[in-house]
Amino acid sequence: MKIVIPENQFLPMRFAMDGLSKLGEVVLSENFTDKDFATACIGADIVIVNSAQIGKHFFETCPSVKFIIKWGVGVNNIDIDMASKRGVIIGNCPHYGSLEVAEWAMIMTLNYMRNFTPIVQSMKNTGWADLNSTPYGVSLRGKTVGVIGLGRIGMAFAKMVEPFGAKVVCYSQSSTLENDMSSYATQLNSMEEVLSVSDVVSLNLALNDATTHTINKDTLCVMKKDAILINVSRGALVDADAVLEALDNDRLGGYLSDVFEVEPLPKDNPLQNHPKTLLTPHMAYLSEQAHRRLDIEVLKSIQCYSNKDTMVSILNVDNLALNGYNLDTHPYGQLPYSIDSY
Repeated sequence: MKIVIPENQFLPMRFAMDGLSKLGEVVLSENFTDKDFATACIGADIVIVNSAQIGKHFFETCPSVKFIIKWGVGVNNIDIDMASKRGVIIGNCPHYGSLEVAEWAMIMTLNYMRNFTPIVQSMKNTGWADLNSTPYGVSLRGKTVGVIGLGRIGMAFAKMVEPFGAKVVCYSQSSTLENDMSSYATQLNSMEEVLSVSDVVSLNLALNDATTHTINKDTLCVMKKDAILINVSRGALVDADAVLEALDNDRLGGYLSDVFEVEPLPKDNPLQNHPKTLLTPHMAYLSEQAHRRLDIEVLKSIQCYSNKDTMVSILNVDNLALNGYNLDTHPYGQLPYSIDSY
């Protein structure tokens, strides 16, 4: 069995290489273009994907590939319908870093609201701080925090907010709040209702055709003029041009983002040094522990495939069945083993 791994700044999978090597031939691809990556995958049975686009060219070039697993969560770079028609299994790793991403959103919120980074910089520059020219910042206590999307990350972020004394309001099309959250959190009937009452809004949605530019000129008009918008999910959930216009015209209090529609974000992008932004380079998920869990989550999934065991975190089970391919899987989101103590 041949397994291809793209080699970049995060890969190869240093916590799982020994385990993968026991399953078959492991090939590290240093090719970064989509076309060259496909060429490197010729003859492979399993491909681990990071950011490469997996579509028509890939499937025509690599007919031997039967299992593609995303080293991460988002799979908008993979044509799942085309994969399903060819009997290719698509998996991802939704369990490894939910708390890390929620923590990052919490860090960004507190940092921006309390004016933390400018105060630290003032201390470095002057040895102290000029309280006459350095804003004190605003406490989260008594504010309303809106959470759009109640998956693992959204739910974790909502729970983190509670000890700071904020009220939490949420919207989700498919999930409901856990019972023990009823004392401080309320689920509202529409996203617009959440946007209209929130001082802080956190986006926690998967990216698809329906959610692209969820935050746009119209939805920004629903928000409070001094509200803070946080995006640690996917860059294309937000119309960045509309956000910039809102920031420039004092119709948005701040934009905090770890993700961008085009990555890396160009240095000359006007959001980079805007006084109302706090931006980080798509690394909310990345802690030493999360990196280990991610590698192990990939390894365990490939072991299940190799051993013909019941598989986990497979995204196209129904599509495969419609195309005549039946697969034994655990329900998506259910992890029957630990990835913490490996």
